[in-house]
Amino acid sequence: MNNTEIMFLIVVLVWLNAFFSVAEFSIAISRKIKLKQLSSEGNKKADLVLSLRDNPSKFITVIQIGLNVIAILSGIFGEQSFVPVISEKLQMIGLTQNVADPFALVISVMVITAIFILFGELIPKKVAFANPERIACITIIPLMFVLKVLKPFVDVLSFSADKIIQLMGLPTKREDQITFDEVSAVITEGAESGILEKNEHKIIQNVLSLTDRNIISAMTLKNDIVYLDLNESQDQIEEKLLKHPHSRFILCDSSLDNLLGYIDSRDILKTILSKRQMAFNRDKLKEQGLKSILTLPDSISLLEVLDKFRETRQDIACVFNEFGMLVGLITINDVLATLMGNVVTNIDDINLIVKRDDNSWLIDGTASIEEVKKLFGWEDLENEGSYETLNGFLMYKMKCIPKKAQKIEINNIVFEIVDVDGYRIDEVMATKKEESK
Repeated sequence: MNNTEIMFLIVVLVWLNAFFSVAEFSIAISRKIKLKQLSSEGNKKADLVLSLRDNPSKFITVIQIGLNVIAILSGIFGEQSFVPVISEKLQMIGLTQNVADPFALVISVMVITAIFILFGELIPKKVAFANPERIACITIIPLMFVLKVLKPFVDVLSFSADKIIQLMGLPTKREDQITFDEVSAVITEGAESGILEKNEHKIIQNVLSLTDRNIISAMTLKNDIVYLDLNESQDQIEEKLLKHPHSRFILCDSSLDNLLGYIDSRDILKTILSKRQMAFNRDKLKEQGLKSILTLPDSISLLEVLDKFRETRQDIACVFNEFGMLVGLITINDVLATLMGNVVTNIDDINLIVKRDDNSWLIDGTASIEEVKKLFGWEDLENEGSYETLNGFLMYKMKCIPKKAQKIEINNIVFEIVDVDGYRIDEVMATKKEESK
């Protein structure tokens, strides 16, 4: 073969190397979920790619056969093509043939290697990296043809490799189980790339965290529940309706420990507007609008709360602890507020976290520890799970019932107790310490 024919053969070998390289890389890094999407849209080539991914042994074998054959041929023909030419040039500058030939062989190997790396590996793989699923679908048909041609040889090598790996006790298949962290990372990547809006990203993250959020983190605490007493007069009832315009009220007998159910405000207003005496009658409570209320344990997650609301067709529930004591009240709106995650603001003083400036926040003691973690970018906390609110977290860290003006520094954040309500932290000032330069 003359030099022109050898050069043409080397170009063909580089092209074949590029094909096997781009096919291997694109199939290996293709996203399974994207391939399944293409398959559902009727792309038959995506089905073939998925089948090869499910049987990687044969896929890897045929690729390696092709690449190794190309490497051997390129070495043989590359030496015939480049060594004589390079040796001749070296002899022209004064080197003897015995010295020029080894140098020519080294230079030839370096040139051929550089050509194959650049045009047979780097460029094809960079192209495949940009759109692996599309490239995989383009290369799959010729790759399947090569696989059919070399099937006997591929089967023998693939079987041998699998048996050797089994004897070594190593796994031969990869578990494609998507974890919560991977899903969260994909969502974050979508937000950073602009596919998801900032608010959409936040809502999705909140939905994913419902399993980790305990019911206590979203409920209204017992001391904050506004309820109606069976023994109250009409004037007392009207005063509560005016002061606390809720749509529903818990009805109790003397205290929350004697829970009777709940009543809609509209039923009470109907009685008042009809100018009838509004006083609860023990014997006619159902006629006056009393409804049974859902009861839930304080150990369940917010996702389980949603399931209970859906099963019972109710949207309000009383929460009890393991000792049978009422500890709080939760509604569907409390869960939705958690989903929306709209707790950080500069102007709305009814929110649990109010940003004062770039480095300080006024935080309600009942704020969820999950929201506090998101605010400061914290990961796992010490003994997490034994507290649900900032109040519980600070009590755990301080090992006492905090007093007004008491301070503690945690993870470069200084927490100062602004106000206490009995034995509960009411408000906390959180200030981020400036890093020393």
